[in-house]
Amino acid sequence: MPYKKSIQIYFYTLIASSFFMIIGFYIYDPLQIFHKPWGRDTTFNNNMRLQAAGIANNYTFDSLIIGSSILENTSSQEANDKLNGNFINISLSGSSYYERLLIMRYFFKKHSIQKVIFSLDAGSYIHQTKDYPNYPLYLFDYLYDDSKLNDYKAYLTYDFLGCLLTYSEDEQCIGRRTTLDRPNSWFMDKRVKERYGGLDKWFESENNNKRNAVYENILFQIQKISKGDTLALKNIDLKILKAKQYVKTTVINFVKENPNTEFIMIFPPYARIEYALWAQYNLPYFEIHKAIIEYLTIESEKLPNLKIFAFGDQNFLDNINYYKDTRHYHVSINSWMLSQIQNNLGLLESKKLYLYLQKITKKAKSYNFDTFREKINTYLNNHPSIIEPSKKRM
Repeated sequence: MPYKKSIQIYFYTLIASSFFMIIGFYIYDPLQIFHKPWGRDTTFNNNMRLQAAGIANNYTFDSLIIGSSILENTSSQEANDKLNGNFINISLSGSSYYERLLIMRYFFKKHSIQKVIFSLDAGSYIHQTKDYPNYPLYLFDYLYDDSKLNDYKAYLTYDFLGCLLTYSEDEQCIGRRTTLDRPNSWFMDKRVKERYGGLDKWFESENNNKRNAVYENILFQIQKISKGDTLALKNIDLKILKAKQYVKTTVINFVKENPNTEFIMIFPPYARIEYALWAQYNLPYFEIHKAIIEYLTIESEKLPNLKIFAFGDQNFLDNINYYKDTRHYHVSINSWMLSQIQNNLGLLESKKLYLYLQKITKKAKSYNFDTFREKINTYLNNHPSIIEPSKKRM
């Protein structure tokens, strides 16, 4: 009957279309999930949560740099020269330890990893973060399981389907023409470069409500500090315990599972004002931060393959010229840290741990906010679009 034939044609067409789409994506393969580029330049997608699988599947290396945006500017080649390895940088913007653990397990299955440089971002252990809010795990975790069949899911989006139809070599489809030295580096971005050089540069580079809200929050905390107000240390022991459990699950256990790999873990040197806001207002953050420094330092002395580095006692943290915001430092600091690690400077050990904690606490608690308060206050008064009319500033 005609309707049966129509149904048959529909299903045959569907099967044929799916077959040709699978073959098409296998050949095109913009993320290099199945092979290196065929007939085009080598490129890498700036979404490292998707891209890392292709790197693991097709490239040769023996060491990893894996952190958040804090480490994206770190040069693999410089790490090779200073730390003797064949590094690649697969840092994921805004990544939690849990996400990195997922990806590291996959890399360790595929390669014999000799060294890992890992950033100990505070947000992960303070909040026990599992995934990035704007890009949840289910959008990429299938790339790092034992099945290859489900890897095609990465391409089942309108964007990638459109790219396949035109076999596009546009950056939005196949990624940037770059290398594995630091494929997601951002230090050369014009908008980023304009932000270095002090608070006035921050204000000049970008004026929008999102950025201004950050300044509002800083000013709010400074005003609280001037009034003697702080966040209470309610349930702090439980909060510290949860932070330690998170670090144990996502970091320490993996270090123990891989005794032949050297793990170099860095507490990133945020600007001093960040720690000062914690020490003088957000007391729970500062107590958790110090507790994790102590916990990891003590654990490192039990694990010969784990080294913990911290630079919070350095004077450059007080120089806001090195920062584009309260956390992201200049690329020169990435290079400087590799030199410090090369010479075992900044290495935390129990015998000097409490002196280190004493120093960073003193520096944070004695920090003077006057310049920040005055400049942010002036700036926001000149950009009143997001300010509540009833809010009076000091």
